[in-house]
Amino acid sequence: MSNRAKSILIVLALIVTAGALWSLSGQRGGEAGTALASADAHAGSGADTGGRGQGFEPPPRPSAGADTGRRALRLCGVVLGYQAPEAPGAAPGMITVSVARPGTAHPVRSARLSAEGRWQLDLVPGAPLQLAASVPGFVATSQHIADPQPCAKKVYELTLSDEAGTRLHGTVSDVFGGAISGAEVDVIPRGHQNGFGFEQPIYRALSDDEGAFELLVPSNRYVVRSHFPGYASASASADTQLREQASVSLVLSPAASISGRVVDAQGAGIPDAELRMVPLAGGSSFVNYAARADAVSGPEGVFRIDDVAFGSWAIYARSGEAVSSAPAEVAIELYDQVEDVVVSLDRGTPVYGAVHLRGEDTPISDALVTLKGDSATMTCTPSDDSGVFDCGAVPQGTYNAIVAHEQYAGNLLGASVSVSAEQRYIELEVEPGYTLSGRVSPASEGVAVRVRMDADTLSMGGMGYSMMNAFRSASTDREGRFSIGPLALGSVTLIAEHQAFGRAEVQVDRALAESGAELELALAPAASLSGRVGGLGQTDATTLELVLSPLGEPQRIDGTRSTGAAMYTLPVDASGAFAATGLEPGRYGLSLRHTLGAVDYSGPETLELDDGQRASLELVLSAQQQRFAGAVVDAEGSPVEGAVVYASKDPSNRAVSDVDGQFSLVAWSDAESLRAGFHRAGYSTAASSTTLQAGGGNRLEVPPELDLVVEHGDAKTGRLVITGKTRVVRPLSRSGTTTVSGLLEGEYQVHVCADERYGAAKVRLIGGPASVPVTTHAWRSASGQALAPDGQPLAASQVFAMPTRDPCGVFSRAARASFTGEPLRTDAEGRFEISGLPPGPTALYFIDSGGEEPRELTITVDIEDGEGTHDLGEVQL
Repeated sequence: MSNRAKSILIVLALIVTAGALWSLSGQRGGEAGTALASADAHAGSGADTGGRGQGFEPPPRPSAGADTGRRALRLCGVVLGYQAPEAPGAAPGMITVSVARPGTAHPVRSARLSAEGRWQLDLVPGAPLQLAASVPGFVATSQHIADPQPCAKKVYELTLSDEAGTRLHGTVSDVFGGAISGAEVDVIPRGHQNGFGFEQPIYRALSDDEGAFELLVPSNRYVVRSHFPGYASASASADTQLREQASVSLVLSPAASISGRVVDAQGAGIPDAELRMVPLAGGSSFVNYAARADAVSGPEGVFRIDDVAFGSWAIYARSGEAVSSAPAEVAIELYDQVEDVVVSLDRGTPVYGAVHLRGEDTPISDALVTLKGDSATMTCTPSDDSGVFDCGAVPQGTYNAIVAHEQYAGNLLGASVSVSAEQRYIELEVEPGYTLSGRVSPASEGVAVRVRMDADTLSMGGMGYSMMNAFRSASTDREGRFSIGPLALGSVTLIAEHQAFGRAEVQVDRALAESGAELELALAPAASLSGRVGGLGQTDATTLELVLSPLGEPQRIDGTRSTGAAMYTLPVDASGAFAATGLEPGRYGLSLRHTLGAVDYSGPETLELDDGQRASLELVLSAQQQRFAGAVVDAEGSPVEGAVVYASKDPSNRAVSDVDGQFSLVAWSDAESLRAGFHRAGYSTAASSTTLQAGGGNRLEVPPELDLVVEHGDAKTGRLVITGKTRVVRPLSRSGTTTVSGLLEGEYQVHVCADERYGAAKVRLIGGPASVPVTTHAWRSASGQALAPDGQPLAASQVFAMPTRDPCGVFSRAARASFTGEPLRTDAEGRFEISGLPPGPTALYFIDSGGEEPRELTITVDIEDGEGTHDLGEVQL
């Protein structure tokens, strides 16, 4: 395969992979190597039947059973070896219980350990659980419980580990600088359960009188989240893999509350509906139904959500066969109490299916299926003994079905599923896979072992399986032994890393994996780095970190390492010194960061490391912390409370105006001025810009907010995209009219991106609200005959389109479809037809695999505006 063609395939794969990744937050293509037919081939029957033929009858959808997770238990346990702290005010030992499955509505429960190390929790759900114990002076430990038993039948025991751990510590404060005592701090490993992090323990600590907290944790990457009544939660990332300690600062904002009702299409209240809130980032929202629910509605559908941060939010609900097709949107100001919010439910489309062993009819139980769409992620019930799973009610749209299993190799790019009004049946497959076992020397507990695949090892048919390998990881026991799997059959690289002993890697091909031979990974001295930051002035050096991000590796797929992402973070001590060992060789980009954001410095911007190399760096700060203060007022000169003022270069560095409109922003600047942006609380679609002067006396006036009403007629499912001074994405209202609030004056382009139709219009907002009608018509199709450079028809070539102007994200959908489901190919005469295209210049890509080596051919065509199919005639490549 040519390098260019390979690069295109990898770009497409990474587009879909990025949508499938979990980040805390959140969280959240390759060709389908499954037995799935094209989603469109069975549109009439509503079933993807894996090529079984038109006579195939899918099994009946399973009936909804009782939610065993709602069975309440009293759970008891003891932490062996625990001794209560003697010092007054010392942090107690904590036990936390969390439901170890996606989409749960059950909150994380915690209890303090008694003097004897005992604990008890009532009203614990009878679902798979994770127990986690965090005790001062001991490494946090956990236990998975597949089938919880009440106190009368079992007392759960956890044993404290005396192995060396890494120190994770930090502080919790409010936006005005005050320490928060007694805040709960949750530390969550960034691991995997079938690739998506549903089975991770939650270690919990409490902040002391100074707002400080500390935990000893196993070497890993973590998300640290803090919450306290009356404040919105805050989170940060921490990496303890190649360092002895990590520090985070968590700043909580005063919170608001939201209350209202969940109703059906007739306005009747819906009890027991799960609600999830997601921020309207840039005017668009994405809901992950695999995440923990924020609230559950009570009688008559009444709900209340406390501790909500100021900003703009979208609220979604789901209950039984009903789901929100469009969210309720609210704008929250500081200390606000928003009432009478109505979250509507529509009857969703039932989606279910079956999981089989690849190439066989053998059903697979306990498979986890996730549907990842443009605006939502849905989870399905684990497959039963017949391999059947049920996703419940699903909003209409296009989804990528991801199938995963603890004992079989799953498929990250399972299938492209188009969900319309009809019930949908899909079939997915898993591979037998293999498990690799071995030993790392010198023997040490907690050595991280991970998987990497080079792009050269990927095939179109098995790419989804291979990419799932990247999410597998393991750690060694006290004897240095490890076991990692299941992995898809094929070539992988295992990498072992330890901060003291170095690193090792070994190539494993299919023959070696199937032989069952034990692998030996001998750790060798890895690269190390040390240095100093100068020019500190009055800056507290302990608030700085040096970040190394890999460069120049676009053809490597790895669940824990990716081009441009932070790979290592090195803390800086009070003298400005930093050091790290066990670094992977490669080329890195360097950045210096502060708790307030990025920091400008003079010194090298890149670093090349080889195995065993001892590198050193000298960096000098080129900017210092300065204070920029003033007041935020409205057009009448009245103070605006809760307005957000932020540094333009680093929007995460922000300040909030108080009741008198006063703000104080501390930022890094090499001048007496700072470019900044500001907006009202909850004002997310656009912001004003200004130049702040160091010191006080800055006066900021927030502009008026304008509404835009878009009339889109029969286009009732899909997205509304507004571009101009900002980019806003909203779900289309089923009423045929969608209102967008919080726009500044100016000119905007309005795009109606419906599932089956498209339309665009221009509008100018001046002085007040405006309304714009948008005429829509069916997405364009383009057909033609592809001719190779020699003039012969280009037969059986994969083809996809990349529009030059793509506000609706057509290319992303095309990329996903090219990897999931049956790829679009030219016929024996080179003829093709592509649907779902907007008018305008479009690049057509043809990947021809007919020769000894695949080749990529491309041409740019102009898709005319109008309806029907645009005949391109002969397309000479």
